[in-house]
Amino acid sequence: MNPKAAKKILVSGASGFVGKHLSDFLKDQGHDIFSLTRSPKHDHDLAWDVLHRKIDLQKMEGFDAVIHLAGENIASGYWTEEKKRAIADSRVEGTAFLIQTLEKCTRKPSVWINASAIGYYGDRDDEMLTEASSPGDSFLAKVCKSWEAQAQKCRTWPCRDVQLRFGIVLGPDGGALSKMLPTFSKGLGGKLGDGKQYMSWIEIDDLVSMISFCLSDDRTCGPINACSPNPVRNEDFTLALSHALDKPTLFRVPKLAVKAILGEGADEAFASTRVIPKKMLELGFEFQYPTIESAMKRVVGQLR
Repeated sequence: MNPKAAKKILVSGASGFVGKHLSDFLKDQGHDIFSLTRSPKHDHDLAWDVLHRKIDLQKMEGFDAVIHLAGENIASGYWTEEKKRAIADSRVEGTAFLIQTLEKCTRKPSVWINASAIGYYGDRDDEMLTEASSPGDSFLAKVCKSWEAQAQKCRTWPCRDVQLRFGIVLGPDGGALSKMLPTFSKGLGGKLGDGKQYMSWIEIDDLVSMISFCLSDDRTCGPINACSPNPVRNEDFTLALSHALDKPTLFRVPKLAVKAILGEGADEAFASTRVIPKKMLELGFEFQYPTIESAMKRVVGQLR
């Protein structure tokens, strides 16, 4: 990379599944990566505490870009009212606090990339959804709407902002698939309910490439669907995983079983979201793993 093109970038959630892959990729590209974390351990770690509104303002100066990925894991644990507050506050309040902090800086970032989610659209059956589609009315849809609204406040600096609506991220070392692999590897996996609900997904390397694309391409702004151009029904997702693993899928997972583990979170797990990355396709972004078969082959191949 041309040293003049290298950026000083702040990444929140850098220790998470997506954050680790992204940070490693951007470092390899020659960027200077700093991590915003609750538990700093290294020179490039910056401490923050959203709950108590604590952050070192001086260390927030001079970043060219911010990539904000931090948020409570929605797929871990039963959705109590406390869990739902943590999901919402970690995203909405965390984003608001970070925006308010950066507003006080003398030199503010010129690019802001914020994680959002396809949960923005809610349960929409087989409706084809693009960035122009209306939001849903579920709990997660309302969280995503508020989350994105806070992120867009950086436009007053001015700053180019991107809200990436993540689909289900596929990789061997994190995300939903890492939780499914042990069961499917034993031939005990199966489709969710009748398997007719649509799943919008993206392979981790494609997601990292997309974030990097948004970082450097000034044409990207506003909401962008971060998912493959080929959403699939859950039964086809299940079949592709079983074929990649060469294992049968003889079982069916009833919603009641998932509800016993996640509570209200089961509604999100069974939601049908058929999302198309219209903006990225129009901008000419090329997916390495555009089909579920190629993505599953890639993920399983990394395990061997």
